Amino acid sequence: TVATGTVYLFEAVGSALGGVAASLFLIRHFTSIEVALLISLLNLLAAPSLAIRTTSYRVATIVVLLGLFIMPPFRQGRSRSSL
Repeated sequence: TVATGTVYLFEAVGSALGGVAASLFLIRHFTSIEVALLISLLNLLAAPSLAIRTTSYRVATIVVLLGLFIMPPFRQGRSRSSL
């Protein structure tokens, strides 16, 4: 059907753009750990948008996950420069 073809089209375009972005931008500018963290952040942000149907809950969940992801680790007795 048309809907199935559209899904495959978007999947192919996403794969192509992901390959170009990885080879031209991500690998040159970030370490492998940073790339893995970025991809995991994108997955964590995509999950609520697919699972939660109410827009206000979806936005709140994404904001909380984003805040948790970018929040620096709290370690007692250590400054950020020594991490």
